[in-house]
Amino acid sequence: MDQESIEFKIIIKAVWWDKKPKVKIYLDQELIDDLTLDQEFNEINFTKALSDGDHSIQIEYYDKDNKQTVINDLGEITKDQLIDIKDIIIDGVQLGFLVWSKSYFEPNKSIKGYENLESKMTNFATIGYNGTYTLPFQVPTYIWLLENL
Repeated sequence: MDQESIEFKIIIKAVWWDKKPKVKIYLDQELIDDLTLDQEFNEINFTKALSDGDHSIQIEYYDKDNKQTVINDLGEITKDQLIDIKDIIIDGVQLGFLVWSKSYFEPNKSIKGYENLESKMTNFATIGYNGTYTLPFQVPTYIWLLENL
């Protein structure tokens, strides 16, 4: 089976005031990187040979605890830890709005306080809950991009 070498760039904005956010990057459930986001804007680059068909990028946001969200007496969040997936670039093409319109987020419902969250959330790329963001895509990527951009 023929494989195509695909270049990926993921740009994540990290927001924190105390502990730096942590993420794991996966491609088709294979761990690519496990990192602490120590800059405001973080760029993750990798290349992978993929066969034709369905694939997905997953970004697992983990290790956030309740102490990282500070709420004042008016119920407003004054400090928080979160990540914002600013862009995903596949073979030099910025996905732009596809980052949120074609993706979904599944919160880690085993965490206390997350039980009542929806199991699958769509149409956003700013994440403040522990869980996994998933962007499905297809190879050949140029056909998938033409069909979706």
